[in-house]
Amino acid sequence: MPKKKKEEDNSGHNSLVNVRSFIERYASLGADITELRGDQKAVLNEAKELGFSKTAIKQAVKELTMTAEQRQALLEVEEAKKDYINVCADLPLFQQAAAREGAANDSEPASQSEDDAAAVGEE
Repeated sequence: MPKKKKEEDNSGHNSLVNVRSFIERYASLGADITELRGDQKAVLNEAKELGFSKTAIKQAVKELTMTAEQRQALLEVEEAKKDYINVCADLPLFQQAAAREGAANDSEPASQSEDDAAAVGEE
């Protein structure tokens, strides 16, 4: 005796209407995200024009959105870096790099703020 096929219930299945609806909603969200990214760029450019660092703003936002555990992990990594630098400071290679950086900083022209401070002191 042949088995009867079960009647399929398509009520929860992906019908063409449902799929089209999801595709349209997803595409709309993609367009919204693109527009918002443009707004973010505009805000960063505005901040840069006022003298703020884009990188610093991005880093501050990243830290603000971190969980407490993520923030703690970041602090631990930064402390480990400082410890590593302190341990390596006595090595000849690090001493050479520090000497070169110090020499490079000495040869750079005075910054605008230093010039302004000197001008104020002369008045």
